[in-house]
Amino acid sequence: MFQDGLQEDKLNDSDNISLSQSFSSSPKKPSTPVSRQTENVSIVDESLHDEDAWMPILAVVKAEIDALDEQDRANSLTERYC
Repeated sequence: MFQDGLQEDKLNDSDNISLSQSFSSSPKKPSTPVSRQTENVSIVDESLHDEDAWMPILAVVKAEIDALDEQDRANSLTERYC
């Protein structure tokens, strides 16, 4: 049951979605690290700490930041010459 919920939140490599589209179209809360206690041993979900799982997300964030930086540069050039 718990794993099914996590699987829903993962993006596939075939997903082509911007960060702003993801936030506006998805009513789900973003995944957060979840720990649970089993036989006095804390278990943290390993998939949230897997670097490979975060790489596609980081690529989308970097692309969004690059696009915003480009908009800022264009706006500052426009303001300078107006």
